[in-house]
Amino acid sequence: MDELLVMSELKHPNIVTFIGACMEPPKDMWFCMELCDRSLNEIIHGSQKRNLPSCTLSVHEKLTLAGEVASGMSYLHTRTPPLVHRDLKSANVLQSRDGHLKVCDFGLVRTKNGGAGTPSYMAPELLTGKPFNASVDVYAFGGL
Repeated sequence: MDELLVMSELKHPNIVTFIGACMEPPKDMWFCMELCDRSLNEIIHGSQKRNLPSCTLSVHEKLTLAGEVASGMSYLHTRTPPLVHRDLKSANVLQSRDGHLKVCDFGLVRTKNGGAGTPSYMAPELLTGKPFNASVDVYAFGGL
């Protein structure tokens, strides 16, 4: 429910677009977002499960993709109050059909549990349960 509420308020070219939701518990709870072809993780590493090869990206392509993720994160961080994603990783960045990257998975934005997230992308303050701010997303961005 928190993720749905967050997504319904976001409008940015580098944030996955929320289309709608059905909230009829217990089994008809879902939300619909724009169709994206693959994750940044699949672009970088490929996917045996989906038979997708990895891509060799030029420096220009890498910088363009990084700029798109940074733009989406900047949008989140400049909102009032700032939204801290807290689980930024290559699997939570999707490529839309037009080739642009979009940040998704806002399930931890409003969670009070500082230890939630993906440990290999988590900033030290999240791992140790200390107070955090948007810098934890910058830390995770460095690991993309």
